[in-house]
Amino acid sequence: MKHSPSLPLLLLGLAACSFDGGGVGGDDVQPIDAAEIDAFRPDADPNAPDAGPDASIDAEPDAAIDLDADDDGIVDAIDNCVQDPNTDQHDEDGDGDGDVCDNCPHVDNPGQENDGEVEAGIEADEVGDACDPDSSTRETIGLFDPFKTAGGVPDGWTSDGGTWTVSGDELHQTSTSDTTSYLYATGQTWTTMWVATQLDLDTVPPDGGGPGSEPRSAGPMVFFTPTGEIGTGFICSVFDDLDNNSDTVLFTGRHASNGTISNFGISGAIGTGDMAAGQSFVMRAEGGGGAMSCEVDSPTPAALPRTDSTYTSGTVALRNDTVAASYRYVVVFVPMP
Repeated sequence: MKHSPSLPLLLLGLAACSFDGGGVGGDDVQPIDAAEIDAFRPDADPNAPDAGPDASIDAEPDAAIDLDADDDGIVDAIDNCVQDPNTDQHDEDGDGDGDVCDNCPHVDNPGQENDGEVEAGIEADEVGDACDPDSSTRETIGLFDPFKTAGGVPDGWTSDGGTWTVSGDELHQTSTSDTTSYLYATGQTWTTMWVATQLDLDTVPPDGGGPGSEPRSAGPMVFFTPTGEIGTGFICSVFDDLDNNSDTVLFTGRHASNGTISNFGISGAIGTGDMAAGQSFVMRAEGGGGAMSCEVDSPTPAALPRTDSTYTSGTVALRNDTVAASYRYVVVFVPMP
């Protein structure tokens, strides 16, 4: 039978080994780096402090490790969406949160506050307070397009008339023809929707004068349904007929498949003077539950609520008539499932 070494011999053997004993030992004693120990510990946390009986054992931290939680090729330290892959790091509103993880991708809200629903006594939704269309209900973002990829008609959209292209991080419709131009989201249908966009007027031709002259208008549509060459839906537009109104106004109405507009409303002035190139409007449109609404936040706030249950579902569209205009983004909020 084998016998274990006696205690004096064991202690003598240990004394011959080199340990980092927190300063105990001769000049030839070399510390054991905790990283070497961690390499044999599969559950070790590489970001944890170095192990050891004395923090002074290893004054040098373990080698820095670049983490990339979402595997998008952008390390977490500089990734503006740590948990969501976004190799282009696009940040439409410039608030430091990338589009794909921003709860208000078009409105600067670096704090990402989302307290409205909780304060109303319900569970929080997926839309930040800064852009939430209704804090008494729970919404999510059904569509967000910042028009970041240069080219022709953007992916996911279909054009009907006009010349639609993307450049400079904006969508442009350059035709000033009096034939109405449409661009609508393809394969998207909702029964309740809130739409937000920012519209920039690029070219507003002079009016031909006289009765029946073509009015100028541009803006979003809700519940748009392609029907032949002209779709149904509700219009929300900045509007000016130039020869009859002295100021730009907000216009909304029901748009039939034959082009007829009914149940319309016109606001007071939302700007100074006629429509002109260089004017910019932040707009919102809503449809659902037998009601629709058209609003503009700037330069002069205005709202036109209407009661209308003619159309109860559809997609989002953009509509230009006799003006060239650009859109910086389109976002659609819809109820959470």
